[in-house]
Amino acid sequence: MATLDSLAITKLIDPSPPASIRITRIDENCPIHGRNKISTNPQDIGDPEDLIKFDSFPEDTAIDTKTQSSLVFESLQQNSMSFNCCQDENNFQNLYLDNPLESNPIDANVPETRPNGDLYKLENCSEPNGAGANVDLLEFELAKSHKILESQAKLIRERDETIATLMENVHELERWRDALEPHYKVLKEQQQSLVESSTRVNVQQLEQGLQENKILGAKLSELESSLTEKDKVIAAMYDESFQNKLALEKLQREMDQLRSDRKQLYDSMAVLNSSLKSREMKIQLLVAKEHQQELNLVSQELDEARGVVKKQNEEITKCQNLLAMAQGQVSHMYKELEAKEEIIKERSMQIQQWKSRLIALEGKLTENDKSSRLLVALETQSRLRKKCNELQVQLYNKKGKSP
Repeated sequence: MATLDSLAITKLIDPSPPASIRITRIDENCPIHGRNKISTNPQDIGDPEDLIKFDSFPEDTAIDTKTQSSLVFESLQQNSMSFNCCQDENNFQNLYLDNPLESNPIDANVPETRPNGDLYKLENCSEPNGAGANVDLLEFELAKSHKILESQAKLIRERDETIATLMENVHELERWRDALEPHYKVLKEQQQSLVESSTRVNVQQLEQGLQENKILGAKLSELESSLTEKDKVIAAMYDESFQNKLALEKLQREMDQLRSDRKQLYDSMAVLNSSLKSREMKIQLLVAKEHQQELNLVSQELDEARGVVKKQNEEITKCQNLLAMAQGQVSHMYKELEAKEEIIKERSMQIQQWKSRLIALEGKLTENDKSSRLLVALETQSRLRKKCNELQVQLYNKKGKSP
């Protein structure tokens, strides 16, 4: 409970009517406090619900209840009163503010005070331009202000009684305060020591927390740097994996192309093998046919020689000589046939060797690219064709030389 040392009326306001009396708080130099300045700031008035607020008098001022009431009434008369009418706002406000009524007992002893703004306005006036309505309105406001002053004087008397009772309570509380002052000092010292100890503990905890924050900040920076490095490594690995993926796709395409090339090469080699087999069969047939023709020719010659021997018995010696010559020729022919058979065997062995070389070339072709494999295959095919043609020419030549 706050002590009340003095009294001052700070607020007296009725915001509901269209025109009201504004009683502002007494400033630093009011008659009670030795002041002579009146505050007109609306913020100093406070809430409209607070009608009267009592401030403390100085301790060295001894004023009885009558003196306090008279001083309060005088302070009420010295406060500013403003009446604003909205019927003809510009004309009426200028007329009233420039020519205040001398018949107003409140305004007669108070210097003219102009409001800072339109705090209150009169609305719904019956005659917008009539002077009689203005006078009636002012009389109504004057009577209303007198009633308000009477009610406030009554309220002040009631408040004086309340103040006297409260002053007794204040003196009693001051005696209690003087009695409790030593205990208050002891309690204050205890609280001060407790506050100091708690402050020291809080400072230590704060320093510890700051140190931990520094350590955590350093760890956080290290973690951020490590995470940044890991992000860089992950990005590099991602780029590397992407490049590897591209290389793998390229290699897969190359493998598919190589598989298709190998398939084409196998097809071409199969065609070449079939053509070589057919040519080999043709060569074997030709050799067997030539051998049979030679044998038939030799048998025919032997038959002719025997017929000649039988027919020319007389010429035995000649025939014997011819027979010896024929036998020599026959033996020579047999030798030539054996030589031709050996040549045929050699040629067949060469063909087998060429086949093995062709198989080896097929293995090499799988390791080379498409163009080189095709060139080797074409060269091998042309070389084999040349060899086959040469063999055929040799066989035909030998056939032409044989008797």
